Amino acid sequence: MNSLGLKTASRGRIVVNEYAEINNKPKKPLKLRLHGNMVSIGEKYCVADVMGFKLTGFLASAIKHLADMHYLFGISGIGFVVDYIGNQFFRKTRKKSALIKHASVRTSTAWLAFLRVYLGYKWLMSGIEKVNTGWLASGNKLVAGLPPLL
Repeated sequence: MNSLGLKTASRGRIVVNEYAEINNKPKKPLKLRLHGNMVSIGEKYCVADVMGFKLTGFLASAIKHLADMHYLFGISGIGFVVDYIGNQFFRKTRKKSALIKHASVRTSTAWLAFLRVYLGYKWLMSGIEKVNTGWLASGNKLVAGLPPLL
């Protein structure tokens, strides 16, 4: 199948009929065998009628994306499919949930959340250790580098 959803034999028939049209000859009938229809309005609303199955919502959208990737692979190979996945799912600037936004940043920052929690824990433990060893016992250690006020 090509990007128009036509089999190779159908494409050949189109070429033959175009040639016949140019040369004023009779055309041969074209019998299309499409697998269905898909319509999407934006990124959230999609309906599909695929091989007799009527689909809506997420499943219809998933089928549409799979069909798009199938045709892109047939036209130009895996590189365009990878670009399609990146553009459709990870590089969008439209409204997304906070989880998807956090997970889909191009330079992955998911590890920063764990790093912040870890550093916060280490600083808290260090502070507790200093308090337990008498770090706050004398008043001149509260502000580093300044002499006592009295």
